[in-house]
Amino acid sequence: MTCEVVIVTTDQQGTQFDQSAGGDGLPRWIADDEPLVNQDVVVWYTFGITHIPRPEEWPIMTATHVGFRLIPGGFFARNPALDVPACKTPAACP
Repeated sequence: MTCEVVIVTTDQQGTQFDQSAGGDGLPRWIADDEPLVNQDVVVWYTFGITHIPRPEEWPIMTATHVGFRLIPGGFFARNPALDVPACKTPAACP
């Protein structure tokens, strides 16, 4: 899993990857390159943080925030809000 940032597999319900002797799990699953079209999928995202501590955080760093956002790019051909009908009167507009 550390070789790729994002891996997408089909949903294999009931299978766990939290403990492995190595050589199986995700590397084995992605080796067959199965199609994902019209399938339930699982996205495996690997991330790491690089945090340069501030003087206030030494010797104990209380917390840091790590996250990611999935934002589609080019999902629509145009802005879907353009189909919203115009207000007929100013009082009808929110």
